[in-house]
Amino acid sequence: MRAYAAKAFALGAVDKDGVSYRETLQGLIARNQNNPARLKKYQAELAMPDLPDALLYVWSAFCRLSARRSAGFSANPISFVEIDAFIRRAGVALSPWEVRMVEDLDDLYRAEQHKPAGE
Repeated sequence: MRAYAAKAFALGAVDKDGVSYRETLQGLIARNQNNPARLKKYQAELAMPDLPDALLYVWSAFCRLSARRSAGFSANPISFVEIDAFIRRAGVALSPWEVRMVEDLDDLYRAEQHKPAGE
């Protein structure tokens, strides 16, 4: 799951013009249809690792929490208060190890957000 998340976050990173790396690769793929070597390279960069079906609900919980996170100058960590409220109000049962997975995903997300644009 970490590999999937890290790739998703990297592809979603935006440059100084607000264009995501995913959008950049999609544009390069569209412009290189007649260059098989480049096309294969860009398609490989866009390919996502598998997300285990058994962990899809944890990814979904993280995405729902992340979409509602508070932000200042950068993305703030998802707090225990927010996780607790999500569990209670959304009716999602997360065990302690699943909460830890959400925290790990949040750490990966915020690490990607702190990278300089284009890195």
